[in-house]
Amino acid sequence: MKNYEVPTPIINSPFEEPREYWYLREDQPAELRSGRRPPVVYPPSEQREPWDLSDEMLKPADEFPGGYRMELVHL
Repeated sequence: MKNYEVPTPIINSPFEEPREYWYLREDQPAELRSGRRPPVVYPPSEQREPWDLSDEMLKPADEFPGGYRMELVHL
């Protein structure tokens, strides 16, 4: 099991737009980044068929391997 603990997990106020987020990668130290975390979803590991990407509501996320950016949520 990997360790994804960060020194201060809560970094934003619940009453304001997020200013920072933790960017976590396997075998890398946690990185504090500016802005709002991108809306990314991962397919279930037991899923057999790939998701339909033809409507462009989901696009492969470059920064999050195996993840898909949710374009509608991003808007």
